[in-house]
Amino acid sequence: MRNRLILAFLGVICLTLGLVFLFIQNSSTLVLQNSFRTAFQKEIQPLIPQLTTYYTINNRSWDGVDSLLIAADKSANQQETHDSYQSDDLVLLDAAGKVIAPENSPLHGRSLDSMTLNSILPINYEGETLGYLGSTLLVGNLPPIISKEFNRLFSRSILIALLASGTIAMLYAILATNTVVQPITDMTATVEEMARGNLHLRVNPEKFGYQNLVSLAESINFLANTIEQGTTQRQMMISDIAHELRTPLAVQKSYLEAMEDEVIPINSESLKTIQEQNILLTRLVNDLRLLSAAESGELQLVFRQMDLTKVLKKVLDQYTARFAEAELTVNLVTPEPHPIILGDPNRIEQIIINLFQNERRYAPPGTELDISCYIRDHRAVLTVRDYGVGIRKEELETIFLRLYRTDKAIKSDASGSGLGLSIARKLAEAHGGTLIASQPTGKGVRFTLSLPLAFEHIKLSKSPVKSKTK
Repeated sequence: MRNRLILAFLGVICLTLGLVFLFIQNSSTLVLQNSFRTAFQKEIQPLIPQLTTYYTINNRSWDGVDSLLIAADKSANQQETHDSYQSDDLVLLDAAGKVIAPENSPLHGRSLDSMTLNSILPINYEGETLGYLGSTLLVGNLPPIISKEFNRLFSRSILIALLASGTIAMLYAILATNTVVQPITDMTATVEEMARGNLHLRVNPEKFGYQNLVSLAESINFLANTIEQGTTQRQMMISDIAHELRTPLAVQKSYLEAMEDEVIPINSESLKTIQEQNILLTRLVNDLRLLSAAESGELQLVFRQMDLTKVLKKVLDQYTARFAEAELTVNLVTPEPHPIILGDPNRIEQIIINLFQNERRYAPPGTELDISCYIRDHRAVLTVRDYGVGIRKEELETIFLRLYRTDKAIKSDASGSGLGLSIARKLAEAHGGTLIASQPTGKGVRFTLSLPLAFEHIKLSKSPVKSKTK
């Protein structure tokens, strides 16, 4: 890439300098010709009256005018004037623009165009144009010796100037190319290393001078961070899933082997233990399948209008005994009017159940739960707030990751699989809503579920899930 850019710069520089050279050469030649013509016109201007007199005396004829031109040339030589013209350099044209003298002129008999006639001296008498006086210089090109010497000197000077400027331009092009190409080369090498699995590598944007390169480096770093986090989370998820599956499978295997060896009798109690582990294993697999369907947009939802407050109270009635067992006091606030939403009743219940299960695990015994359901900013809002030890600010988002579990569970025997909050958030998003965690004033943590009201259900069309409405 670097070589191609340098060659491109070199081509542009050579083309530009070549065009400049041709333009300056042509322009300077024209300027020199005009200068010679102006000077020559001044020298031959005194001949105009003599030629006018000759024409009128000679019965309005130019016959024998060659002798006058020769005499004029001799007079000029005797006065030691500039020898820029000689008799064979001077040319006389008739009124029609045809060269008639001298007879030995290379232009003799040639008719000149009107543009050339405008560049030579007219011979006028009483308003009539008798002819034109010029020279081979005025009607043609510079004398070969002058033109050749001028072109040689001028071309050498211009070539030296162009070579110097071209060298400077080329050095700048190489410097500019290195400034652009080297960072891209470094970034390419870093990306290739990332592709080989070295995701810890990063590009340093500070060493790049161009803002576009800085933005590119930052984008590469952001992509690397995202890939590294995703890889880490995937590895952790696989490890956690293996662990979660291994525990119930190990229990079932140990019981079956004990029964086979007649260490444990085959009765309802031993079979119940195996069944409990099987139920736990089945629930974990189902949760993983549900979460995968929600994330891929394949989750089937059946939408209908419902009172979110009534759904909340229904689930709360099911959990009253469990909260009492966990020594949790519930403070319920459900002001009128109740929020009416459009959603799948089973999935909305599952969101609330997952939030309640999370509180049973982490809310300390003897504390309170503040649960409320109301309308705010044209949206249905459901909040669950506990007064436990809370969570760190950096965990407010990570708790919604798959299989993420903090070490603050109150019930170690029911720590869960770490999928509840992940499933709850994905189901909320499938309904066009959000589920977030925040740190309220004081202790604890607050979960806030926000869903669109039924009259704004058009927003649900933005959800990637497949849905049915009845």
